[in-house]
Amino acid sequence: MIIEPEGSSFFDSHTGIPTTAGTQVTIRNPFIPNFREFCLAVHDWIPAYDNNNEPLNPPEEPGMMEDMGVVAFNYRSAPFQIREGDPAYVFSSYVHGDPKTPVFEGYAGDPVRVRLIDGAHEESHAINFNRYMWHRDRTDVDSPIIQEQHIGISETFTFEFSLDSLSGNRDFDVLYYSGGMDDLWLGTWGITRVRGKRIPNLTPLGDRPLLPGRIEPLPQKTGEKPPRATNPGNPFPKGTKVKYYKVAAIQSKIMYNKFGDNDPYGMVFVDYRDVPQFPEVPVQVPWPYSPRVSMNSQGAEYDVLGSDGATVGFNPDQTIGVGESITYRWFYPETTTQAIVVDMGDVMNHRKHGLFGGINVAEMGSKHYNPFTGKKCDVGD
Repeated sequence: MIIEPEGSSFFDSHTGIPTTAGTQVTIRNPFIPNFREFCLAVHDWIPAYDNNNEPLNPPEEPGMMEDMGVVAFNYRSAPFQIREGDPAYVFSSYVHGDPKTPVFEGYAGDPVRVRLIDGAHEESHAINFNRYMWHRDRTDVDSPIIQEQHIGISETFTFEFSLDSLSGNRDFDVLYYSGGMDDLWLGTWGITRVRGKRIPNLTPLGDRPLLPGRIEPLPQKTGEKPPRATNPGNPFPKGTKVKYYKVAAIQSKIMYNKFGDNDPYGMVFVDYRDVPQFPEVPVQVPWPYSPRVSMNSQGAEYDVLGSDGATVGFNPDQTIGVGESITYRWFYPETTTQAIVVDMGDVMNHRKHGLFGGINVAEMGSKHYNPFTGKKCDVGD
């Protein structure tokens, strides 16, 4: 049960008809700005059945306390193994169509409240929304800005943000997901679809400027890989000092300790100047291994159509293959001090082999030095 501000009325976001229940609704209130509400329930190891009434991941014997069933959002999931092909396009609606998990929709600039609950029954989860950030405590404007909400059994959270757009009047799709690799593999991810123009089956909030109507046909599943992203966008306010980094993703054996434990198929992001060649990644696993890579940064503002790094929904392809290059443009607000950078080209394989990193955002005017040599530098371990 969701408790709304006094005086609120509730409407189906797609039909505009008054309603009393739903997982995405429009809330109108004479005392506060109207907003869209997205309700997301995460639950793990739930008994579930396929279309043939066969149990999914059943226990070996009735009553066993081992993990069984699947993980889901709102009793729905989009498992990777049924979205076959190049893992770089596992999130692509061009290739596979939209997932069965909720596709939340709103217009650019709409205020949003996400109602998150965890009712069942064992694991904790880390819920992420690419691109969007919010206050950890929505009642405290001085609370930290975050982009991920950890949730455990019987917890609930509400977080608020606006569907900000740096894509003009173009539609774009934003990935939301539970960050654990098991969760992703089992299908706990979905799409927030931000519309840049009005469409008939999504009612405007009413107290926001009316966007122009869309006359172009909506994109459809083609079964083919999406078109390439051609423009990283420009998230920089006028006068921003821009730092340029040229980074390569390469295969490199990773030594973990002095005892020789290592990953012979390790992958790392490195300064482009340190790369002698672009090797293939010769790993064979049941889930195919993609040679395509990308970079996604938390804590940044960017144009989702060119600098998200995740080829999700009907967004263009923002991954690259061996020997190719792409430009991403990220702007870090003053509230960001550190940002995790991850590969979204093959989330199941690349990250566990080391393809992730971070960006430290220092105060304006700071200079960076190697702590061992004292020499000025821009990158380091």
